[in-house]
Amino acid sequence: MLENTKLESLLNDPSLLAKKAYVAGEWVTAKNGKTFDVINPATGEVIASLPDLDVKDAKHAIDAAAIAQKNGHGILAKNVRLFYVKCII
Repeated sequence: MLENTKLESLLNDPSLLAKKAYVAGEWVTAKNGKTFDVINPATGEVIASLPDLDVKDAKHAIDAAAIAQKNGHGILAKNVRLFYVKCII
């Protein structure tokens, strides 16, 4: 059924198919400019080309995530989880 269908065309809003990495609150490309293809294994079709982040990019992402965690980002998720645990108990 999907053999000849571009998966991106199945989205109501094709712009939702992110083709960048989300790091430190923004969508970025790899600093080295490299990308890699994501392949649909059923058809061999290239679904998207994504940034091929290197070690420096990954370290920047990890550092940004650590800062976000220290600044309280993710607390809502923790509170939501606590709510559900209390509902179960």
